[in-house]
Amino acid sequence: MKKYLFILWALGCLTGCGDDAVNQNIADIQVEVTSTDVPSTAAGATGTIEVATPGFTAKSDQDWCAISVNGQTVTVTTAPNESVISRDALVTLTAGTKTNYVPIKQNGVTLLSGDLHTLDGKGEEMDVTLTGDYPFTITGNNAADWLTATLVDGVLTLTAAENTNTTDSRTATLTLSPTLPSGKVILFPLYVTQDANPDYVPPLPSYTLPLSYDDYIGEYLMAYSTSYDDPTPVNTIHVEIVADETGVSYTLKGLFTDQSVGKGGVPLTFDTDKGTLVYENGLIGTDTALNRDLWGCTLYTDANTSSTSSSNSLESGQFDVSKGLLFQLVTRTVSGSHEGVAGIYLRTYAVGTTSSGAAYSTGGVEETGKFMYATFTKVR
Repeated sequence: MKKYLFILWALGCLTGCGDDAVNQNIADIQVEVTSTDVPSTAAGATGTIEVATPGFTAKSDQDWCAISVNGQTVTVTTAPNESVISRDALVTLTAGTKTNYVPIKQNGVTLLSGDLHTLDGKGEEMDVTLTGDYPFTITGNNAADWLTATLVDGVLTLTAAENTNTTDSRTATLTLSPTLPSGKVILFPLYVTQDANPDYVPPLPSYTLPLSYDDYIGEYLMAYSTSYDDPTPVNTIHVEIVADETGVSYTLKGLFTDQSVGKGGVPLTFDTDKGTLVYENGLIGTDTALNRDLWGCTLYTDANTSSTSSSNSLESGQFDVSKGLLFQLVTRTVSGSHEGVAGIYLRTYAVGTTSSGAAYSTGGVEETGKFMYATFTKVR
């Protein structure tokens, strides 16, 4: 039993004392460094190396990395690095036959931009924090017409105007330069992208009365009522007034869906003397799917009575050109003893006749076929 105990004690001694022996061997051949704290900033800095081994000397292999020794402390001073490339130095510590090496690394000039994202196509202001070892200034902007940029205390403020392109994004290049001690110039590009703006609507031109033929051409939001005795236009659709015979006529598209009927819309004419848009009752064309003629008719303002009479007509009026172009369809002429004409009434009849009439509910965008007291607001 004693023999076994002796063997266990010997093994314990060998394993327990081995680490201390190794450490002692390292200390015998190497200068002991207890800590290293040297900042790697490109702007240059001062740091320290703490050494436990007494009586040592220190030497740097690079001129930009200066050292001095005071007691057990090595003071390391790095000069500014004005290159985008990082660099390395090696400090050699010697005490008699003992040596040790401490690597010193210094960054190159860098620019980091946090929180930079694609700007909204409707226009946006964004602050971006710039991170670098030197202060930066803005030296160029190739998109000053839509992007403004200011840089204060490391915060880059970008302000993008509304993108007028509905399909394509756009990119600006800002040029930033660090302020270096020697005055050396280094340029950093910063790319700023703005999304397309599918909702962009070009501003409408200004209008003066009387309007010209071309003034009416464009896209409109048309508000209307479906009743002759209710002048409140609570329904809306998008329509377009398209040039037909230049200076003379147009086609109002959007009131029915079958573009093969007539010219695909309601015919209108232009009154050059008054500068007004004119709608008159009349045959528009034949809907072959229904095998019926489509007529543009009217309703009176005082009776729920449809009329195909050419004596009834509407024209643009009640203009408002203070913020674009707005007008209403008002009575131009009216037959008999009726008070006025309320609006457009799309009806179908047996081909070649004006009998067996019915509302154009099958092909019209409004089931009643009625577009009363219409108000047109130009949108494009």
